[in-house]
Amino acid sequence: MKQFKRSVKKSRGHYLVKKDAFINLFEIDEGKIDYRIPRNKKWLGVFDLMELVSRLSLVEPDRLDRNLRIADFIEMMIGDVEKHFFVSNFRMMIMKNFMDSRPTEFDIHEKFENGYRNVLGNNYEIVKVKNNPKHIPDFWLENGDDFIPVEIKLHDFSSAHLKQLQRYMDFYKCDRGVAVGKELKCSLPNNIKFINYEQL
Repeated sequence: MKQFKRSVKKSRGHYLVKKDAFINLFEIDEGKIDYRIPRNKKWLGVFDLMELVSRLSLVEPDRLDRNLRIADFIEMMIGDVEKHFFVSNFRMMIMKNFMDSRPTEFDIHEKFENGYRNVLGNNYEIVKVKNNPKHIPDFWLENGDDFIPVEIKLHDFSSAHLKQLQRYMDFYKCDRGVAVGKELKCSLPNNIKFINYEQL
């Protein structure tokens, strides 16, 4: 970082950072997206960096730590304590783009509804079944003469979720079940199939 200080200069009262050094420091892949920074521009100002990180927070929201570090760098370049509220709002925008990129349980339900046949095959059909109000699976599948409850979790599928699915199976006297989640965190019996929703 000490060597990086040589890549920052002050011009007409405003700090500028050398573009190549900045891109290397924050590991930005210039070829991945259009950053809208002129190719022949060697030095970047605060507004250039704000434009850049705004795009990064939309295109690469998973790199939240990197994007927030750029916001910290922008705050350092501004250097005016009266602008801290402005920078805080800018950080909130980065966080919002990150949160908006996270799937909700509704998104996973929709993804399952649109893609379950890609994993299970065309012999499976989502059907409506009259549920007991105390025992409501996320979906019901029909396969031949079998009715199969589906339990969907936004994050990992754990042993507690397995017990929940098995309660449905026991209550409705089902021979099979389908578990859906981001990652399986428990052992499943042979009559329950796990689906990673990222593969739908």
